[in-house]
Amino acid sequence: MINIVLVILGVIAGVFILVSGAMGIYPLHSINQVVLCLYFILIGLAVIVLEIAMPAAWVSWLGFYSRWAGKGAFFIFFGFLILGPAGYGLVAGIYVIVLGAVFIVLHFINKVPPPVPLTRRNEVSSGGAGGNYQRYNEGGFFIFFGFLILGPAGYGLVAGIYVIVLGAVFIVLHFINKVPPPVPLTRRNEVSSGGAGGNYQRYN
Repeated sequence: MINIVLVILGVIAGVFILVSGAMGIYPLHSINQVVLCLYFILIGLAVIVLEIAMPAAWVSWLGFYSRWAGKGAFFIFFGFLILGPAGYGLVAGIYVIVLGAVFIVLHFINKVPPPVPLTRRNEVSSGGAGGNYQRYNEGGFFIFFGFLILGPAGYGLVAGIYVIVLGAVFIVLHFINKVPPPVPLTRRNEVSSGGAGGNYQRYN
């Protein structure tokens, strides 16, 4: 029962994020605004889908969503992004931030099972859905933050373009089979032995 309630609360958060993106597109001020609002719309849709059913193709891209701490941090981050000074933005932002904080608290309660989509909630007892999701990777992450820091000129312009282009490169590498998955510098020697390399997923 508690899982169903949490799923419903998560779906509502997804709707808040989606609507915030749709409302932010007009009036148009800059390309950054359009891109970020489209991101909010996509993220909102993704949250709704993830709460109802985690598609198998998304497993290696959004594995953090299968842990309360990762899910909570995700909600808090986007809650602050959509937070407004009054009205809808204030209500939506506070709701998503508070829900994210609740998820982080759940992370430290051992008796609470990991988050599972509504249509897969029966898999919790068998250890199914929760433990198999993998971590998300850098490409889309870099592009999103690139647009966040992108400025009209000077440092903001250079830094934003650099991070966006790097994210695009990572996404291209995702489709090149001969390129090994990303591995931290201090663990690069484990790739040849099948250690760390096999556990890191491809660029997204």
